[in-house]
Amino acid sequence: AAARGYDHLVHTLLDCGALVDALDPELETPLHKACFNGNLYVVEKLVMERANINKRDKHGWAPLHIAAAKNQRLVVDYLLGRPGIDVNLVNEKGMTPLMVASAKGLTGIVRVLLEK
Repeated sequence: AAARGYDHLVHTLLDCGALVDALDPELETPLHKACFNGNLYVVEKLVMERANINKRDKHGWAPLHIAAAKNQRLVVDYLLGRPGIDVNLVNEKGMTPLMVASAKGLTGIVRVLLEK
C-alpha cells in the first residue's frame, strides 16, 4: 500500500495492527517505499506509528538516502526534522545521503542536507 501511495489503505492496515516496519525481500520497509514515491502523508503516518527512520535495506539505504536520491524535497525536510534522524548513515558503498544527492547533482537536496 505504501509503495502504491494508497494513503487510506496504509492508514487502515496500521489501525488493524500491520507491522509498521514489515520487511520485503529487499529488506525495505513501508517507509522506504513511501520515501521513494514522495508520499509525505504516508511518510508522516508511518513515522507517527514509530517506523524506524534509520532502518537500512539490504544495500544499506535508509529512508533519507532514498528520499534524497529521488529528489523528494518535502520528505527530506520532514525526515530531517525528526528526532533521532542519522544524516551520516552510510550505504554499502560508503555513501551518506549527502553524497548520494551530490553524485546525482541534486543541489537543492545537497543544500538542505548541508544545513542539518
